[in-house]
Amino acid sequence: MARPKSKTADSTEVVSIRISRKAKYLLDLACRTTNLTIGKYIEEALMDSFANIKTKDGRRNLKSAGDDFWNENEAQRFMYLVDTSIYPDGNAMFTLSPEEEKLKNVLTQFRYKNELVFVHRNRYFKEELVEYCWNEIQEFAETSDKNDDFNGEDELYSKKYREARENLIKKIEEYGA
Repeated sequence: MARPKSKTADSTEVVSIRISRKAKYLLDLACRTTNLTIGKYIEEALMDSFANIKTKDGRRNLKSAGDDFWNENEAQRFMYLVDTSIYPDGNAMFTLSPEEEKLKNVLTQFRYKNELVFVHRNRYFKEELVEYCWNEIQEFAETSDKNDDFNGEDELYSKKYREARENLIKKIEEYGA
């Protein structure tokens, strides 16, 4: 009996770029010379280029630090990014996008029953809770402002915002927090 194919997680992402005709021609020649596909050649070139980017602490380059920054779990990657986004001297290691600023605000400022939900008093994230609520956190962050204090009257917020907040609260309660 034929065994059904199991679906495996795709470990790659599709990226679309525009390059000049000359660069594309040279890329094709490089791929023929190295016997690599275009995707594999570009990926290796990118990985090599990360050796030229120093982390802001100046101790290493992005290529050697990559294992520390990477995690298969998106919530874990984001928590690490936020943890490293500000050094004690106030300098940012990485600049957060506006969308990431909204997520950071939800993680560090959202209160439930007058308590910060996603961070401990010592400012460390409640990692299991963040992972459990990650989809709802993202949905809620999309509807909020990066400087939202989440304390306004319901009439001030859109229906989508209120629904996303309710979904997040349900998920937090489901977790048992």
